[in-house]
Amino acid sequence: AAEVARLRAQEEAAAGTLEALHRKVDAAMETVAKLEARAREAEEAEEAKAEAKAKADQVVVKLVTKNDAAAAKEKEREAAKAAVVEGVVKQAATDELEAAKSAAEAAEMELLKQEERVRTHFRSDLA
Repeated sequence: AAEVARLRAQEEAAAGTLEALHRKVDAAMETVAKLEARAREAEEAEEAKAEAKAKADQVVVKLVTKNDAAAAKEKEREAAKAAVVEGVVKQAATDELEAAKSAAEAAEMELLKQEERVRTHFRSDLA
């Protein structure tokens, strides 16, 4: 009876550990989903930037036609700055997404290891 109680206590502790790992995996998956949403937002922003650049290019053509080369160069510099900022934001979101995916994979591997340890432990206790 004491042995059965001890095994039950071990089983409950292992179940708690597994549940905590499941929560970690769920949290990591939520982070991945949020980062994927950020990546989509960055892509949408890039599309909006492309549209803005197309409009800016039209303005540049008009300005050049009016021999206002200085204003045209300023518009090009602004578009280049926007492109650099967008690239940095998109790269940061991509890096965060990759880091979150790696963390989720690591948590999942740890969960699998814990499950195998629990199975092995109970097999040896029952043997």
